[in-house]
Amino acid sequence: MPPAPDPTTAKPPIRTPRSVAGQLTIALSKSTYSTSELNPSSGGVRATLGNTADQTFYSMIGDAFNGAAEQNPLYVANGSDASLERQQGSDWVAVTGVQMIEGVKIVSIRPGKSYDLIVQSSAATAGNYRIVVAYRNTATGSASLRSVSPTFEVR
Repeated sequence: MPPAPDPTTAKPPIRTPRSVAGQLTIALSKSTYSTSELNPSSGGVRATLGNTADQTFYSMIGDAFNGAAEQNPLYVANGSDASLERQQGSDWVAVTGVQMIEGVKIVSIRPGKSYDLIVQSSAATAGNYRIVVAYRNTATGSASLRSVSPTFEVR
């Protein structure tokens, strides 16, 4: 039987981050994309935004031209609560996305539902990226919660 670790020198185990229940999750269909896939002329990359909570959340990721309170698809666009970020050293920097012609609006993200999340950028270059979506508990509150996708590579 191995000896017990010395509590004065033992380090806590390294744990792999997991999705916390009751949040929005972002899933990607693959781990590598081309710059042309992100380009608006190709339609962009689609991710899946899911609500694993038992409550509705709200985020400014809807198309303002669409009057519906709940929409599918949703958009990572300039001025929205979502962004595409590129890794630069140990930092993450937002990449210019697309401008929605009519702008963006707050939409509801219902519990137990999944939505298509469209990500487009003509400014993407090779590197590591992630998608970040900020959201709120109420339609009028501030976006104080956030979900981050797994890191993916753009070639």
